[in-house]
Amino acid sequence: MRLSLNNPLKLKAKAPLLLHSLSLPTANITPAFRNVSTSSKATTLSLTTRTTGFLPSPFLRCSTAMATAASIQVKEQIELTQTEKKIFDRLLNTLRHFNLQTQLRVAGGWVRDKLLGKECYDIDIALDNMLGSEFVDKVQEYLLSTGEVAQGLAVIPSLFYNINTNLVEDFTKRGIEDLKFGRIVTPLPPKATFLDDPLRVLRAIRFGARFGFTLDEELKKAAACDDVKTALAAKISRERIGTEIDLMISGNQPAKAIDHICDLTLFWVVCSLPAKVEPAVSEDCYRLSASYLDATWNLIRLIGCSSFDDEQRRLCLYSALFLPLCSATYGDRKAKKIPVINYIFRDSLKRKASDAETVINVHKSLEKFLSLIPSLLSNEDIQLSEIDWGREIIDVPFTSKLRVLTGM
Repeated sequence: MRLSLNNPLKLKAKAPLLLHSLSLPTANITPAFRNVSTSSKATTLSLTTRTTGFLPSPFLRCSTAMATAASIQVKEQIELTQTEKKIFDRLLNTLRHFNLQTQLRVAGGWVRDKLLGKECYDIDIALDNMLGSEFVDKVQEYLLSTGEVAQGLAVIPSLFYNINTNLVEDFTKRGIEDLKFGRIVTPLPPKATFLDDPLRVLRAIRFGARFGFTLDEELKKAAACDDVKTALAAKISRERIGTEIDLMISGNQPAKAIDHICDLTLFWVVCSLPAKVEPAVSEDCYRLSASYLDATWNLIRLIGCSSFDDEQRRLCLYSALFLPLCSATYGDRKAKKIPVINYIFRDSLKRKASDAETVINVHKSLEKFLSLIPSLLSNEDIQLSEIDWGREIIDVPFTSKLRVLTGM
C-alpha cells in the first residue's frame, strides 16, 4: 500500500504487494486527515501539507551525480532532523501503545537524499506485515488519545532506513553501489516496470537530470520502445504528465531533462499535437526545441538565475522550448485558427491558459526585440520613442522595456 503526503495527498494501496507503505511528510507534525475512502482494491487518503515538488517513484533505484565513485560522498549513518525524530518517535510510540509487531522502514528517495547530505520533505514508510490503511488508523487513534491530530503520508523500495534499529538496509545489495556510481536502474526488468506504471519513465528522466545520474542502457531501451510510449500516452493522465514536465522545466537541469526526452523519442508523446497542423511540423522539430531551450538555459545561468523569479524563468524556458512551433496553428470546430501552443498547454500538458498566453506573447514580441539589435550594437543613443511597443504586440512592463533597451 502506498500513502503519500503532498498538497493534496492521495494514497492508493494496490494488492498484492510485498510491502505495504505509508508516507509521512516532514513539513508539519500534526496536520489533520481529511477525506478517507476505501474499497476492496484501494485505499485513498487526501491530506493537506507542504508541497515539495518531489514525489519519488516506487521502483526506481537512484544514485548520484557522476559515473565515478571516487568523488561521491555517501554518509555512513543518517542524521535525523528534530522534525524527523519527532515523527519517528510518534510512529514508534504507536507500535508500543498497541503492541504492534511490525518493522517500520523508511524507503527510497528520503534515504538516498539523507545519505547524500541533502534534505527531503517526503518520508516513505514501508510496513512488513500489515496494511498501510490499518497502521494509519492506529496512528490516528494514538495521536487522538494523546490530544494530537493525525499526520499524513509515497515509495521507492531498494534502500531502507529501519526506524526500529536505526540502520540503513539495502535488500538488493546494489542500492548503495548505484548511489555511489551515479546510476538509475530499475530493480525489476525495466520494460515490465514501465508498463506497470509508465509515469516511472518521466520520473527516471527527472531524477537523472536533477542529480546528474546516468540512465541505465536497458532502462533507456525500454523507455524508448513503442509499447512503453503507447502505455504512457494511454494509461497516464495528461495532468500527471504535465506535472512531471513542469517539475523538469522548473528544476535545476531543465535542458538535460529535455535532452533525455528527445533522446528517448518521447517528445511528441508528451507534447502531443492536434490533427492537421499548418504548416506541418517536421518529425525532428523537437531537436530544435531542445537546442533553443539549451541556449536559453545557458543564457539564464550566464546572467544569473537570481535575475529572474521562478515563474519568469519557467515561462522563459517554455517559450524557448516551443519557439519552433510559434507559427503552427490548427482549426477548431468553427474553422478558427488556433495556435498549436494553446493546444499543448491546454490538452497535452493540462497547464494554465495564462501560461500559453504568455508564451505566445513572448513569441509575438520577438520581431520587436530583433529590431533593437542593430541599435544596441551601434554607438548611437536610443530613444524610447523610436521603438514601437504597441499593445497589439505584447503588453510588457515598462521596466522590461528599459532592461531590453539597456542591454540587460
